[in-house]
Amino acid sequence: MTASGNNKLKAGDRVEHVKFGTGHVVADEVDGIAEVQFAYGTVKRLSVAMANLSRLDGSTATGNRWSVEQREAVITRDSDTDAERHAVASHSDPFFDDYGQEFIQQLPMVLESATPHRSMSDFGPSPPEPLPEHWPTAAVLRWPGVPDSMRLVITTGGSGNEFRTAFPAVEIGSQLSMTVEDVHLWQGGLEAQITARAGDNEVTFFDVDYVGNRGWYSPGLTAEVILCGIAYHAAPHVGEDIPIPDDSPLMAILKEQGADNADEDTVAQPTISTAQMHMLVPIEKWDRDDYEFCGRVLSVREKCVLDSPGWLVEVRVTDIGESDEERLDLKILITQRVWEGDSPPTVDQFISGSLWLQGRLWSVAGAL
Repeated sequence: MTASGNNKLKAGDRVEHVKFGTGHVVADEVDGIAEVQFAYGTVKRLSVAMANLSRLDGSTATGNRWSVEQREAVITRDSDTDAERHAVASHSDPFFDDYGQEFIQQLPMVLESATPHRSMSDFGPSPPEPLPEHWPTAAVLRWPGVPDSMRLVITTGGSGNEFRTAFPAVEIGSQLSMTVEDVHLWQGGLEAQITARAGDNEVTFFDVDYVGNRGWYSPGLTAEVILCGIAYHAAPHVGEDIPIPDDSPLMAILKEQGADNADEDTVAQPTISTAQMHMLVPIEKWDRDDYEFCGRVLSVREKCVLDSPGWLVEVRVTDIGESDEERLDLKILITQRVWEGDSPPTVDQFISGSLWLQGRLWSVAGAL
C-alpha cells in the first residue's frame, strides 16, 4: 500500500506483510514509517512504501455471538482455597531481590511514569458482544513503558480507583493454536488462568491480557496464543539411573524382549536413565499455572527484562512422537539470578527447573 493523506496507518490498524504475516500497528505512521507488532511479539519499524503492507479490515467479527450465559458457562470462579494459592509476589522473584522495597514502596513514582497497555482487542477487532454490565472495569498500565514490563491493574468505577495487582509480563513467546477448555476466574473478576489444549498438550496459563481480552472467551474458543514461561529456578539437568525392581511389570517386559537374557551373575541390575527427559508437569500444592520442566534446549538468545539480564531459551518440554501434535516447544525466560549453571545455557543442553506459565491471546479464529 502507499501511504498518503488520509490513507496513513494509525495505531490499532491490522496489516499483513508477505514475510512476517499479520500484525498490529502500534504507533501512528510518521514520515512514511510505521511500527508494527507481528507474531511472537516482534516489533518492526517499516517503510510503508517499501514494505508493501496490506491493511486488513478491522471491523467487529460477525457470527459466534455469545449470550451472557454462554460467556459465563466457561468460567470457573475461585474458591477461598484457590485464592490462597495465588502467591502473585513470587512471580517477581526472578527480577527483584526485595519486591516490596524495590517495587511496591515505589508505587507513587511507578504510577507517575507508567503508560497505558494495549491488548489484542485494542489493536484489532472488538469482541462480538459488549462486556456484561456487572463485570468490573479496570485500567491496565505498564512500567516501564516497554513491552516487557510490570503490568499494573487498577480497578475503576463509581467506588473509586484501587490498585488491584501487578505482575511481570514478557511479550515474546511461543505461538500455538489452542482451544480453550476453562477459565479460572480469580476473586475480583480481573485476573484469570486459562486451561487450553494444543494438540495432545493441555496447559494452564495466567492471561497477562485478561482485562482487555476477557470478552473473547467462550466455550470451545480457538485462538492463537503466545505462551512464555518465567523460570523460578533453572539449572543444567542432572539425570539419574533408576533401578528397575526385579518383580516389576517393566522387568517382565524387558525379559520378554530379551533385554535381560544374559547371565544374572555378570549383568548389573537394569536401570532407567532420566538424563534426556522431556516434561512439563504441574507442581503439587502450588498454583495451577506453576510447572516443573525438563527438556532439550533448541535456541538461546540474551534478553534483559526489568533490568535483569538473562536468556530467552526455547526448550522442548514434551516429545512423545514425531508430529507437532505430540511435541511442545516452549520459550522460557531465565534470568541470571535464578540460573544455577556455571555458564549460560547452550543449544542441545538438557536443563530443568520450575516456572510460572503466562500467556495472551494473539488472534481469534474467525475474527478479522
